[in-house]
Amino acid sequence: MNNDPVNWVDLWGLFTEGLTPTSSWNPVNKSSTKNNEKAGVPSTGTITPAPTTTTTYSWPVTSGTITSVYGDRDPPTPNSGTFHYGLDIAGDKGQPITAIGAGTVTTVGNNDTFGNYVVVTHQNGDTSQYSHLDTATATRDQNVNTSTNIGTMGNTGESTGVHIDLRVKDPQGNYVDPITVLYTVINIILLTPP
Repeated sequence: MNNDPVNWVDLWGLFTEGLTPTSSWNPVNKSSTKNNEKAGVPSTGTITPAPTTTTTYSWPVTSGTITSVYGDRDPPTPNSGTFHYGLDIAGDKGQPITAIGAGTVTTVGNNDTFGNYVVVTHQNGDTSQYSHLDTATATRDQNVNTSTNIGTMGNTGESTGVHIDLRVKDPQGNYVDPITVLYTVINIILLTPP
C-alpha cells in the first residue's frame, strides 16, 4: 500500500474545514482525481447530515480502506444503481465486523444483492445494516454493543471484492450518510488504492 501522505485524507478535516450540509468535497487528493479513478469511485461527493439521528456511532472495523462513499457513483456491477446508500470499507476476508452501537439484531439473512447480512436496530430507533459478510456470527434477537462481533468481512452477494457495505437508516426509515454519524478519529485510510 502506498503510504504517501498526499493519498491520505484526514477524516476529521471533513468536519473541521467549515463544510456545510451541501458542501462538495474531494475525498482523495484535492489536486488530482487519479486516485479516485484508480479506486473506481467518484471524485466528488456531498456531505449530508443525518436528518434526525444525533447519535455518534463507532466504526465497524478497526482498519480498512473506504472504497465507495454515500451518494452518486458509476455502478460497479450491472445490477447496481447509480446512487449508493452505504459506505464501502474494504479489508481482509474474515476480518471481524462489530456493531456500530448498542442494539438488538433484528435480521440475519442472505440474498443475491447483499449476500450475507445483519441488521441491528439501535436503542434510538436507527438501524444499521452490514452486508457482503463472509459469515454472519450474530443471531436474531441477540443484544449487541460496539464490542460484539456480528460477522466477518467477505465478498458475498453482488460484490466486486472483499468489503463491508454499511448502511444506516434513521427511525423514520430514511437512509443516512454513514460517515456523518460515525466517530471520525480512526485509523482508516480514505480512498487509497491498494
